[in-house]
Amino acid sequence: MRSIRGGNVIPDAERGLCGVVKWFDPSKGFGFILADGTQYGIF
Repeated sequence: MRSIRGGNVIPDAERGLCGVVKWFDPSKGFGFILADGTQYGIF
């Protein structure tokens, strides 16, 4: 398993979801929204 940090900026409307699982894909892993508005993915 490897983790990468994405630089995707999250729209302001979604920043309240920080720390919540943003997406999940069985073949790709899952991702979180970080407090700075970027995504963190674990694959």
